[in-house]
Amino acid sequence: MRFAGPGRRFEGNESSSGRGAVRLVFVLMRLSRGEVWRRCVRKKPMSHEEGGPEGMDGNHGETSQGLKKVLDWKDLTMLGIGGIIGAGVFVLTGVAAESKAGPAVAISYTLASVASLFSALCYSEFASEFPIAGGAFNYVAMTFGELLAWIVGCNLILEYTLSAAAIARGFSSYLSTLFGMHPTALIVNLGPLSLDFTALTVIILLCAILAYGIEESSKFNIVITGLNVATILVVFVAGVGQIDTANYNPFTPYGVRGIFAGASIVFFSFIGFDTVSTAAEETKNPAFDLPVGIVGSLGICTILYVVMCLVITGMVPYSQIDTNAPFSAAFDAAGMAWVSRIVSLGAVAGITTSIMVSLLGQTRIYLVLAREGLLPPVFAKVHETRGTPVFATAVTAVTAGLLSFLFDIEILAELVSIGTLFVFACVCGAVLWRRYRVEERPALPLGWRLATVVALSVTTGEVSRFEEPFWIIIPLLVVLAGVANSLSFLPLAEDGPRNFKVPFVPYVPVLGIFSAIYLIGSLGILAYIRFVVWSAISIVLYLFYGVHYSNIEAESEMVPIVDKQHRPLSSMPLDEDLQELD
Repeated sequence: MRFAGPGRRFEGNESSSGRGAVRLVFVLMRLSRGEVWRRCVRKKPMSHEEGGPEGMDGNHGETSQGLKKVLDWKDLTMLGIGGIIGAGVFVLTGVAAESKAGPAVAISYTLASVASLFSALCYSEFASEFPIAGGAFNYVAMTFGELLAWIVGCNLILEYTLSAAAIARGFSSYLSTLFGMHPTALIVNLGPLSLDFTALTVIILLCAILAYGIEESSKFNIVITGLNVATILVVFVAGVGQIDTANYNPFTPYGVRGIFAGASIVFFSFIGFDTVSTAAEETKNPAFDLPVGIVGSLGICTILYVVMCLVITGMVPYSQIDTNAPFSAAFDAAGMAWVSRIVSLGAVAGITTSIMVSLLGQTRIYLVLAREGLLPPVFAKVHETRGTPVFATAVTAVTAGLLSFLFDIEILAELVSIGTLFVFACVCGAVLWRRYRVEERPALPLGWRLATVVALSVTTGEVSRFEEPFWIIIPLLVVLAGVANSLSFLPLAEDGPRNFKVPFVPYVPVLGIFSAIYLIGSLGILAYIRFVVWSAISIVLYLFYGVHYSNIEAESEMVPIVDKQHRPLSSMPLDEDLQELD
């Protein structure tokens, strides 16, 4: 039995799984002189060949990998809006206004959108330059190396799967209220389990649409997202006449700290724009369409969110807002129950598009990980006529569908947020690394600056959680500004972005890192435990599979795994490998 080069497979007699296990353990034992570390930090080449014009095979707008390039900026903008606007806006607004920010929750949403914009700009730079399916995984693999990229990919898998499942559990509740039933009317209780056939059905149907074709999926998303936006506009028109300006006084009852606390809560209403980057390979003109789609969807959602905030806090005094169903309760109190039904319709539409976008992102992450050899190759198989990864979509339907069917996982979905914020921080850091990492110079000057930014962000986030005077964090912010400014004195790398460029570098990426890590501090200890445990599992999987099967070719410094005679272990017969143990 042999290992066979990049993208390696076992060849020969594989009847003995025990010998395969011995082989794997032996290889791990032999990696004692830095070979594993070299493989962990090897970088994916910054190639423009998998997507964009250079990646076309000339066959009616298909990429060389079989995905169809059919999306333009309008499709991507609607995809982003569909991913961002879910049922959360109908709930989180009430929570943040009632106990955190009061009427100033509109400012909280604005601050949260600005914090999201920092990360969105960094995503746009990479996505327009490297229009490859997989999004953040590729960006981190090109800058920080394979292991960190794998951890990012695993966090994206957990984020998309659990998010889709948790949101699907809410679909039944809003669908029930839409038809005047109790929120749990469609749930079947079977002992300790609460079975949700509706959630399972909606995930299967949406995955079927995704498998049928990306163009058809985009059209479906446009229709449902349009319905959701129309619902928000109806809520605004119906509610603006019920506004009492006296309810805006006091505008900031909880002070500046309350505004920032509110921003920490509603920030998660903006998560979803990053999924646009996972569809980069299916975009017609990535250099233009992707930045417009990512930033444009974020801007439109910000306007809609602020409008919703002004309506609800103007209709009801902030202290009397119903935190469970703020808009429905407000319109019921105003004698406009018909608007409550429209709110439920908008929530159902928002949930549908949020689930679909999460499922889309999940399938593309599977696709790119399999391309790189980090998952079995069947995940990368694209249907010849539909141009979609059917197997990856089927696996996504099974995993997300069963989770939504069997478990109430809203708490787990909240814990997923730390993975999302971690990915945002990595992408922002990747922009800085790409701009200032000069191969001929030591990495330490850039490395310690990035480490200091992370440390200051963590410290500021933790300090702000305590009831201390808010001015205490000002010295930390001053030091952070000084470190950010010192980055501008480092020499720039020659291979900079050619298309869209993040403005005001290094300040925008630093603020992106700060915003993401600062918000991580608001998630609590359970989120940290989840992140550490999941990352540890990911590293173990990588060491036992990915490090040996990965076909990522290093940009430079890749060193093959060798024995004492400098022969690659991956090409030696098993018996010879075992002899080396003597």
